[in-house]
Amino acid sequence: RRVLFRSIDSGDCSYSSQIVSIYPNPLNFSSIDMNVSFLQSESGEVEVKIFNILGEEVYKDYFFLNGEGYHEISINPIHTLSAGIYFIRISHFNIVRTVKFINIKWVAI
Repeated sequence: RRVLFRSIDSGDCSYSSQIVSIYPNPLNFSSIDMNVSFLQSESGEVEVKIFNILGEEVYKDYFFLNGEGYHEISINPIHTLSAGIYFIRISHFNIVRTVKFINIKWVAI
């Protein structure tokens, strides 16, 4: 598992937590990692879960990130996921953010 850390000067840090982007979206089988970037208002444990369209949990991991500001994590769940619509949920303390993404599988002919 690879965790990247980048920080920015956040001023008064009034943003709590928010997902900035997920890329690539849609994912495909040739993608190596899914990168999730977000703003975090303070250090702490971040829980990352992925759910399928039926609401079933298909991936779960925890990251501890030091410092407030911009963070980017890289995860690689896509080789175990079938094609479809998924939701990634990031939880930090009592703040929860959810974003939809699509996993597509290309078939070589």
